[in-house]
Amino acid sequence: MGGIGSGQSGWRTRCEDMLALDFRKLKKAGHLMPGKLTRGWLKSPYRVAEINLEAQDRDLLLTIRCKPPMPPKWPPWQQRIPLSKMGRNRLCALCPKCGKAVQILYSGGMHFWCRGCHELAYASQFVGPEERRQKRAQSEF
Repeated sequence: MGGIGSGQSGWRTRCEDMLALDFRKLKKAGHLMPGKLTRGWLKSPYRVAEINLEAQDRDLLLTIRCKPPMPPKWPPWQQRIPLSKMGRNRLCALCPKCGKAVQILYSGGMHFWCRGCHELAYASQFVGPEERRQKRAQSEF
């Protein structure tokens, strides 16, 4: 087995650093009603891309145009995201790559995929033992 320092520590990109499409928030705001067309901005701390959401019966059509700091070689592109129901009224998206039912899709370029397909980690997975102890101590007060 490997020795001290072997392995890949902290090599994964964090979810918080990616553009996210949260289907819980979209549903709550009423953007997933069939026939609804919504225009907005994807932000990652500043406006990065204009996005048009067109809700259809069983899927969501995204049309995305990047803003200048993004690579200018990227033309506007479209992505169709299938929607599914979990239980009675919990709407979720199916990852276009693996088909897994998820609530949030992340974009690391020209595709919105799930956390597993992008091999993303949560920021809390990189917190060391000392920081965890400090946070626990602070939360007790």
